[in-house]
Amino acid sequence: MASHRWSFSYRATKMTVALAFESDDGSRAMEMQAQVVESDGIRADDCDFLEYYAIARTVEQIRRGAFSKIALQFPDSLLPDAPRVQQELKDGLAGQWERVFVLGDTSYGSCCVDEVAAQHLTADCIVHYGRTCLSATTAVPVLYVFGNAPIDTDDCVQQLSARIADVNPAKTLVLLYEPRYYHASSKVFSALQSNFGDRKLVLGAMKTFYDPTENTQALEEDTATADALTATSTLHIGGQEIALDADNAEVTADTFALLYIGAESPHLTSILMRYSTVDCFSYNPETSSTRKEGATVNRALMRRFFLVQQAKEAQIFGILMGTLGVSKYLDVVQSLQKLIKMSGRKSYLFVVGKVNVPKLANYAEIDAFVLVACQQNALMDSKEFYKPIVTPYELQLALSTTEEWDGQYKTDFREVLPALEQTTLEVERAAEQLNGDGGDADKPFFSLVSGTYKNSARATDGDHETKTYALTAAGEPGASSALQVKNERTELTTYRSEAAEFLATREYQGLDPRLGQTAAHAAVMGSTGIARASELAILTPFLRSLPRDLLSTAVYELSRLLNTGLDRDTLAILMALIQKGVNPEALAAVVKDLRKEAAAADPQQQQQPAEPPRGRTFTGKQPLSTQELQVSQVCRKKPKRAQDA
Repeated sequence: MASHRWSFSYRATKMTVALAFESDDGSRAMEMQAQVVESDGIRADDCDFLEYYAIARTVEQIRRGAFSKIALQFPDSLLPDAPRVQQELKDGLAGQWERVFVLGDTSYGSCCVDEVAAQHLTADCIVHYGRTCLSATTAVPVLYVFGNAPIDTDDCVQQLSARIADVNPAKTLVLLYEPRYYHASSKVFSALQSNFGDRKLVLGAMKTFYDPTENTQALEEDTATADALTATSTLHIGGQEIALDADNAEVTADTFALLYIGAESPHLTSILMRYSTVDCFSYNPETSSTRKEGATVNRALMRRFFLVQQAKEAQIFGILMGTLGVSKYLDVVQSLQKLIKMSGRKSYLFVVGKVNVPKLANYAEIDAFVLVACQQNALMDSKEFYKPIVTPYELQLALSTTEEWDGQYKTDFREVLPALEQTTLEVERAAEQLNGDGGDADKPFFSLVSGTYKNSARATDGDHETKTYALTAAGEPGASSALQVKNERTELTTYRSEAAEFLATREYQGLDPRLGQTAAHAAVMGSTGIARASELAILTPFLRSLPRDLLSTAVYELSRLLNTGLDRDTLAILMALIQKGVNPEALAAVVKDLRKEAAAADPQQQQQPAEPPRGRTFTGKQPLSTQELQVSQVCRKKPKRAQDA
């Protein structure tokens, strides 16, 4: 048979990998190089430092707000510049500050404002640097500094113009951009407007300063004039606000097309997932190229749909807190808990900081996790995790009895909250119908994951009265299944307990109590001190220092003494005496005689000898016990005998 070999070159890593399917020994995987891409932004060496970090604008905003305790939040990639930025701000404020400190390690994603850490340090303003999701905060004002990434505006306008020429003229064009290209967005938009004056072109507006207190006051003041604003509608896409006509506020594939400036990033992914059916053309300033998005998003949507089907079959959910600073995150958590409870399932709340595989692997009882996070961190790839991780919107789709997915993906809390509340009402009505005469709670459903029908194993709700007659097997009081009356009729069905079944299949179920089989004993002193001061750590350097003719005897006698229970102070004395030339056999005989005398003096100890206390660290300053003094005195009285031996 002729052998075949295929090869391809991977452009990003600039290496050629040969795929030899008939003789692959695994070396190919070890030789492959992984390219790490910094998504938080890196300042170029030739760019202006003061302009990149917007020092003048930051100082002006801090003076305007009269802030005195300023927290500077940096991602890991920009931390080396933190000391200089801190000093530049102090010099610019000229003493009108009380504290300017740096928040280096964030509790969750670096794109979210670490409002919790800032409140712990009583900050009245946060300056956020680098990539951001622009999620609204709850209490602390935030000043955003995106960083001015380099871009060739002329090339961007030229390539986007070529793409716009192929778009239907009736469509509205929305220009979006990655936050670090905010400084060039107005220039690109003006150039496109001059090239396509007859086209409807809208630019996304991005706030560089957000104060939640002023936003609340403005909403209260504008309530009376809300009727006058019905002519326009504000659309939120990727943290940017787009003003549209009220009669054309719905983004559809027939009426809109998206233009994006930036590289592939979580920001672009969240936009594409939200409007997967709308045409999107992106320009990458790093490679100076444009492309039409779509193929990658379709694969991602298929993956998310599979996770939704897995969540339908889950009985125990774990709600993961992926943020503690985004506005309305508590409302989302409470809505999730209520929805899960009304669907007959259980939920547990987890606050684990940054989510990773080892942390979630500790909770094997959880069937699926729900991640409450910002728009850019909510879409977590679950291939490396043992259990599926879904978003609140995906859980709402999984537990809904009527809604079907139309391809519109929602990650913004302002869109998710109404959907959760509506689904909770639908599930509550469905549960009331099942509890009535005409409902069947045990109706099976078709599983798209396994391709078979499965029973609806609803957990028992303690709020509803149920008449259950359970029959457990003899000798198995904790059986995981029992017989119960179905709908107060004569039919019997098996009731399943998810927790009991999982416990029965686990290899480790906890310590065996062995009630009535283990005799009780008196409490004794346990080990104390630090682990590195153990007997082994003490003996190892000591034995290495002994001569060869004394080593074997010392090892044998000391090991025998340790097995019979020798406290650490006495051990240190014995080792010191052995180093001075005292025979170990003589020391062992003395210790043995002393123990016999102690046992004869205390009959109770002779009947049930207690283990002497161990673990004290010998420092030379502690008073010696009677036994230790006797050992030392006896050995000192017989130096000639020890030397002769």
